[in-house]
Amino acid sequence: MDGDRGTDLWDVVREAGQPWGIGPWNPNPVERVGSALLSYGGDTDDTTNPYEVRLG
Repeated sequence: MDGDRGTDLWDVVREAGQPWGIGPWNPNPVERVGSALLSYGGDTDDTTNPYEVRLG
């Protein structure tokens, strides 16, 4: 729960996935749009209403 250790967690996850070529990341835009995953700041912000992003 120590917010100062985020980089340590990132490194652990990255190293654990290295043998399989996976790591901590975010979905690419095509995958994100196809799965209807929203990106705060990319698709929405504090002025976006639910109807503008198909959550009505």
